[in-house]
Amino acid sequence: MVSILSELRRVGKRPARPRATKGLDRKAGSGQGLAPPYPIPDGEKMQKLLKVVTVFVVAGAVMFGGRWYMYVAQGDTPYDEVGIALNGYAPSPLRSWGCHKMQARFPGQLPPYGCGTPDGRNWL
Repeated sequence: MVSILSELRRVGKRPARPRATKGLDRKAGSGQGLAPPYPIPDGEKMQKLLKVVTVFVVAGAVMFGGRWYMYVAQGDTPYDEVGIALNGYAPSPLRSWGCHKMQARFPGQLPPYGCGTPDGRNWL
């Protein structure tokens, strides 16, 4: 009976919490400054992380860039809210190209937000 109670007490105890400055201790006599507080990934882990980040960046560029191009080159109307927002976030040369492309496609209509002069009646 005693061994069961002692076993339950041992299982129920929480492990000691590590000190917050554990990795920041100076190494005595090593001549090195502070040790990094996190493990430095080895080459394979870093390559995998770089691949994952690259995939996400390329996927985002294809997704948002493709949607923006569809708005500029093949949209039914220049007043698509998502297209206007994406055109507003585009770099200035791309935004200018997109506005000129839409002006050629919709010559008689008022420009969408971001493609008009301050009065909102003329294309940039």
